Amino acid sequence: MNLLISALEKTNFASAISKLLHLHTRSQITCLGCNSIVVTDETSTFLPLPLPKKSQTIKEILLEDFINDYCLEQPFDRLYHCHSCTNYTQAKQKSMISSPLLSVLIIQLKRFPFDDTSQKINTFVRYKLQYKNLISTNDVYQLCAVSSHRRSLAGGHYIAFAKNYQTKQ
Repeated sequence: MNLLISALEKTNFASAISKLLHLHTRSQITCLGCNSIVVTDETSTFLPLPLPKKSQTIKEILLEDFINDYCLEQPFDRLYHCHSCTNYTQAKQKSMISSPLLSVLIIQLKRFPFDDTSQKINTFVRYKLQYKNLISTNDVYQLCAVSSHRRSLAGGHYIAFAKNYQTKQ
């Protein structure tokens, strides 16, 4: 497998796939004790979006709310160990999607909270068939497929819904 990955990295094919599917994100953590900033750049093939905190108390949420919540500066829910001042202190984090934007954007909605339960958050997510300016002022994304998981963290089934480009349905 490593040989195959190495071969792909040396070809133009790999760079074409990278341009289509590799998403660049940036996370910025600010120590509230000494105001030092740690920036981490990551590359992924999908954008993992946790459900906004308000989604657990409402019946329906928009996909745009996921993106907006992801990009908000938020306080850490636990103490942060700062390498500059070497203290455990309060901190805040901001995540952002870096340029260049992808031709294909894969979004994973994280429906399981990070707690002692394995309860799935079943809030209905409303999404449009086309998005303009979802991430930046000049992007246009068209929904082409949805993969949905039914049941719970312990088990279930995946169901795929995809657009047929010949019939446009």
